[in-house]
Amino acid sequence: MLFTCNMNILKLFLLIVVNLLLYSCSFIKNEQEGNIMKIDLSKDYFEKKIKLSEISEVQYVCMNENEDFLYEGAPRYISDNVFVFYSEGEFIFFTKDGEPKSKFNHQGNGPGEYSYFSKILYDEAKDELFVLAEKKILVYSSSGEYKRSIFLSLPDNHYVKDITIFDDSYLLLYDTEHFVLISKIDGSELSKLDLSLDRDIQLSISTQNEYGVSVIAGVQNTIVRYKEGFLLSDFTNDTIFYYIDSQNISPFLIKEPSVETMDPVIYANAFVEAGGYRFYRKVTVIDKNGRFPSDYLMQSIEDGSVYKQCIEIDDFIGKYVNVAPEVLLSSKYGFVELDLIELSDAYKKGLLKGDLKELMSKMDQENGNNIYMLLTFK
Repeated sequence: MLFTCNMNILKLFLLIVVNLLLYSCSFIKNEQEGNIMKIDLSKDYFEKKIKLSEISEVQYVCMNENEDFLYEGAPRYISDNVFVFYSEGEFIFFTKDGEPKSKFNHQGNGPGEYSYFSKILYDEAKDELFVLAEKKILVYSSSGEYKRSIFLSLPDNHYVKDITIFDDSYLLLYDTEHFVLISKIDGSELSKLDLSLDRDIQLSISTQNEYGVSVIAGVQNTIVRYKEGFLLSDFTNDTIFYYIDSQNISPFLIKEPSVETMDPVIYANAFVEAGGYRFYRKVTVIDKNGRFPSDYLMQSIEDGSVYKQCIEIDDFIGKYVNVAPEVLLSSKYGFVELDLIELSDAYKKGLLKGDLKELMSKMDQENGNNIYMLLTFK
């Protein structure tokens, strides 16, 4: 027991030393001339109202279904020119204009097939769809050609919690403890980064009832695209790191107070930066009607002041959206789904304007699909 405790203290000390060295070397300076920005998650903040157009360009898209291209639910990934949906075992590709492109179904238990998956990525330049299925990744073309399987070498009791396209050659994943760069071709490991402090931080709640054990968990975005690199968050650590490669990593933002001192635990994912602000989702680990309550915050880059988000859609009077990393369906684009029934009611009440009103005027408002807002943050 003493040895384990000493090892944890040593690891904490070494991580702090590494962070200070990285910071002092100034591999990467942030906007405040090298000063690490902080955000206090324990405070209540006043609301600040802004228009969505102040932070993002908006494109409204509706998919043109036909009897061969039917789907349910929101897209699973958005690339520069393609939406990727999944419905009843089938991957379905639409263009950014909402036109059907291709589809395939390889659901099954045989070689080159998937019975389930947790996440997908699409490399449009190489026409490669990466389908994460437990400890392997299946790779297909958009037309369904099976290309290869990438088998992941993970420690026992580890699984891939997050994964993204790092560059032309590598994927970046988080395996519940390490951030790992692996080859897109064969899964071979290029580098591994451990930012965990081995603290016993509980980010979920398990409850026993007559039907068994239920688990409540909140959204956790451990890898978020940011400028030329990525923001990395291990939730046992109060620091968010900015990572470009193994030679370019630095502490970037500190969340206060320390997560290990809070009861209940409060955490924030990384942020989306747009229009001079950083947008967060603050999550409190407490059971409120079967879910964790969230507050959405926005922080001024210029002076560090923090507010509650109040972001109104320009073309929809009285309709507000929240911005946080979970709206990102790729490294570049944000995504918000607008319900057709709600839109139809707003159209009749004269609450729609601009492009959204024009699009609704041309739609079948009873049998059409929901409309998607594609956000390109400024």
